[in-house]
Amino acid sequence: MVAVTGLPLPSVIPPVSLEDRADRPRRDPPAAAARRSLPLVKLLERRVGTAVYGISVVASNGRVADNVVMQALGWAPGRHLNIRQGRGLVFVIADDHGLFRVTARGHVLLPVAARRSCGLAVGDRVLLAAYPRGGLLVVHAPGVLDAVVDQVQAAALAVGVDD
Repeated sequence: MVAVTGLPLPSVIPPVSLEDRADRPRRDPPAAAARRSLPLVKLLERRVGTAVYGISVVASNGRVADNVVMQALGWAPGRHLNIRQGRGLVFVIADDHGLFRVTARGHVLLPVAARRSCGLAVGDRVLLAAYPRGGLLVVHAPGVLDAVVDQVQAAALAVGVDD
């Protein structure tokens, strides 16, 4: 055991006063500045043509994969992707300027922030809806699927099952 005695070392970074901070222009972090937001209208425009559906289990690293869905999308390993989330859905868009990529094995890795935002946990089964003509993959969380099924069943019961 070694005892350290003596005076503390001076700070390497000089203190900055509030006046100094006010004189500097504010800069956004480079990653945030480079990120482009996709408005809902642009996402809807990508939801064109016939959908190809698949089911996947969310892996511990956020991996979702379905061979039929990925083949329909035609996304090769290394393809740049933009990933957005909202209301229990994760939107994965083919985007040359995207920060994410298709893995070497042809899988999509959902970032932890997107998974948390949508309430996705490891082992959850998700519905994958691919729109190849628009370059869009929509990942539906179980909670969203429950809500849709509830609405369809309630509508069917309101009309009558035999009708």
